[in-house]
Amino acid sequence: WQGWLIHLADMPFVGADVFRQVADALRQHPIVRPSYAQQPGHPVGFSARLRKPLCQLRGDNGARELLQGAAVHLLPLEH
Repeated sequence: WQGWLIHLADMPFVGADVFRQVADALRQHPIVRPSYAQQPGHPVGFSARLRKPLCQLRGDNGARELLQGAAVHLLPLEH
Protein backbone atom coordinates (compact mmCIF):
# COMPACT_ATOMS: atom_id res chain seq x y z
CA TRP A 1 0.00 0.00 0.00
CA GLN A 2 1.16 3.51 -0.78
CA GLY A 3 -0.49 6.74 0.20
CA TRP A 4 -0.83 9.12 3.12
CA LEU A 5 -2.79 9.30 6.35
CA ILE A 6 -3.10 12.90 7.51
CA HIS A 7 -3.85 13.30 11.20
CA LEU A 8 -4.12 16.29 13.53
CA ALA A 9 -1.49 16.41 16.27
CA ASP A 10 -4.01 17.49 18.92
CA MET A 11 -5.98 14.22 18.65
CA PRO A 12 -3.70 11.73 20.49
CA PHE A 13 -6.42 9.25 21.48
CA VAL A 14 -7.26 7.94 18.02
CA GLY A 15 -6.34 4.27 18.12
CA ALA A 16 -4.12 2.33 15.75
CA ASP A 17 -7.16 0.31 14.63
CA VAL A 18 -8.68 3.46 13.09
CA PHE A 19 -5.49 4.10 11.12
CA ARG A 20 -5.54 0.49 9.87
CA GLN A 21 -9.19 0.67 8.82
CA VAL A 22 -8.64 3.90 6.88
CA ALA A 23 -5.53 2.47 5.20
CA ASP A 24 -7.40 -0.71 4.25
CA ALA A 25 -10.30 1.29 2.76
CA LEU A 26 -7.82 3.19 0.55
CA ARG A 27 -7.46 0.01 -1.50
CA GLN A 28 -10.92 0.75 -2.92
CA HIS A 29 -11.33 4.53 -2.53
CA PRO A 30 -8.97 7.43 -3.38
CA ILE A 31 -9.95 9.46 -0.28
CA VAL A 32 -11.19 7.94 2.97
CA ARG A 33 -12.35 9.75 6.06
CA PRO A 34 -13.60 7.99 9.20
CA SER A 35 -16.93 9.13 10.56
CA TYR A 36 -18.78 8.73 13.82
CA ALA A 37 -22.48 9.63 14.12
CA GLN A 38 -22.24 10.89 10.51
CA GLN A 39 -19.57 13.45 11.47
CA PRO A 40 -16.32 13.24 9.47
CA GLY A 41 -13.12 12.89 11.45
CA HIS A 42 -9.42 12.03 11.26
CA PRO A 43 -7.13 10.61 10.04
CA VAL A 44 -7.93 11.33 6.41
CA GLY A 45 -6.44 8.87 3.95
CA PHE A 46 -5.26 9.82 0.47
CA SER A 47 -4.21 7.23 -2.09
CA ALA A 48 -0.92 7.55 -3.94
CA ARG A 49 -2.91 8.61 -7.03
CA LEU A 50 -3.43 11.98 -5.33
CA ARG A 51 0.26 12.73 -4.83
CA LYS A 52 0.38 15.58 -7.33
CA PRO A 53 -2.71 17.47 -6.06
CA LEU A 54 -1.53 17.02 -2.46
CA CYS A 55 1.91 18.40 -3.28
CA GLN A 56 0.34 21.42 -4.99
CA LEU A 57 -1.60 22.52 -1.89
CA ARG A 58 -0.51 25.83 -0.39
CA GLY A 59 -1.49 27.89 2.61
CA ASP A 60 -2.90 26.87 5.95
CA ASN A 61 -6.18 25.32 4.81
CA GLY A 62 -4.66 21.85 4.71
CA ALA A 63 -6.34 19.52 2.25
CA ARG A 64 -9.75 21.17 2.61
CA GLU A 65 -9.67 22.35 -1.01
CA LEU A 66 -8.97 18.83 -2.22
CA LEU A 67 -11.66 17.32 0.00
CA GLN A 68 -14.32 19.73 -1.27
CA GLY A 69 -13.75 18.81 -4.89
CA ALA A 70 -13.58 15.02 -4.53
CA ALA A 71 -15.71 12.01 -3.76
CA VAL A 72 -14.76 11.26 -0.16
CA HIS A 73 -15.62 7.81 1.18
CA LEU A 74 -16.92 8.15 4.75
CA LEU A 75 -15.95 5.09 6.77
CA PRO A 76 -18.47 4.64 9.60
CA LEU A 77 -16.82 3.71 12.91
CA GLU A 78 -18.32 2.61 16.19
CA HIS A 79 -16.74 3.58 19.52
